[in-house]
Amino acid sequence: MSEKGRLLPQSKSGSYYTEPHTARSRRQMDGFQDGWTQRVRTSWRQAVGVVNRAWYRAVGLLHGREFFAELLATFTLCTFGNGAVAQTVLSQGTFTNSELSINIGYGFGVMLGAYISIGITGGHMNPAVTLAMALRGKTSWVKVLPYWLAQYLGAFISSAVVYGVYIGECLSVCLSVCLS
Repeated sequence: MSEKGRLLPQSKSGSYYTEPHTARSRRQMDGFQDGWTQRVRTSWRQAVGVVNRAWYRAVGLLHGREFFAELLATFTLCTFGNGAVAQTVLSQGTFTNSELSINIGYGFGVMLGAYISIGITGGHMNPAVTLAMALRGKTSWVKVLPYWLAQYLGAFISSAVVYGVYIGECLSVCLSVCLS
């Protein structure tokens, strides 16, 4: 140690240099001289920063285009597919005589849903696909819950729309079955 202060590590030129004792350096020297407390503070700040960034990213996903892309893709898939099922079941063979229209309805639903969201989110349209992609590391775990929420909301809204479109036929079929 020198008279003016403590000896600090070598600089890039290889010479030692000294720092005068100040109130801050005395505080540091009173604690742990190896800088342990400073490292803990720094790592804590970094951990909090990572959590904050993840939280802001998740909230941003709920208001972003990825959320709406998944919602719209799932809505499209379920509307075409469930609409085809409702049309086949409720027409009681008068409009179509085969279940091929269900296959075509779901095929168009998957195709259009993929066109809507594949460029934005990868076109999951299904919570099981989202979970599988997260397990394989193809999707961030931060995105899983917002995607699931969007997919469930899209499917629920689609079911409400299909029910609203076919409510008259549902009631007439139910009444005819109950009365016969």
